[in-house]
Amino acid sequence: MMSQKRKSPVAPGLNQNAYASSFDTAKCNPTKLPKEGKLSMMLRIFAMGTKLHRFQAEVLGDHCLHSSISDLKRRNGVHFARALVGVPNRFGTTSFVMRYWLEGENLHNARKAAGLEKVAL
Repeated sequence: MMSQKRKSPVAPGLNQNAYASSFDTAKCNPTKLPKEGKLSMMLRIFAMGTKLHRFQAEVLGDHCLHSSISDLKRRNGVHFARALVGVPNRFGTTSFVMRYWLEGENLHNARKAAGLEKVAL
């Protein structure tokens, strides 16, 4: 049955960002960002101090966050901090996913690479 609609990865009726206190959709709205490639956009989002896990990145158009993290590390030499977090799933239980962010010198280097070094957070 190919015509079935795919369900959201979060519990029914739950705002996708309700459990993500560090995720600011206004700051990361992809329609408000300049037209650029996925990796450039994700670097800019992380350089703004955003913390993301796979379901939040999906909303921004990144369908495989762990691969993007690997590419950003390899291309820009930045190392991501990470922590395992629990998020509600559509089955009423918790799924554990990795949350990524930049801090310290890595955040500074990403801000320079993204052209944000003079922009206030």
